Amino acid sequence: MNVANFQAYGFLPELVARFTRVVPFCALDAATLKDILRTDVVLRMSREFKLEGFDLVIEEAVLDHIVTDALRRETGARGLASTLTRHLEDVAFGAFGIDQGGGVRVTITEGEIAVAVG
Repeated sequence: MNVANFQAYGFLPELVARFTRVVPFCALDAATLKDILRTDVVLRMSREFKLEGFDLVIEEAVLDHIVTDALRRETGARGLASTLTRHLEDVAFGAFGIDQGGGVRVTITEGEIAVAVG
């Protein structure tokens, strides 16, 4: 175990000495992140939107953009949901319980994620 790595993140050596085992993990690759995004995050959000009467359609380019962003920020799988939620929560807040349903389409234009209801 390299104590200097932990100290770089603000851990005191006295605290690091209490760790009995440190298990390093490799970062997830883009294919694994995209699979997690598709089978967990998108599926969960699609169900939520469906319960409110909306069909959620997310373009493949948006998924690629979210994965690239998570890799760049080194947030792993946890960063996937936060990125997509940030773009969908305003639409959900404005439409759920008010509109009669329809479709929600998530696209990417000039590197920016856009959400359209209709």
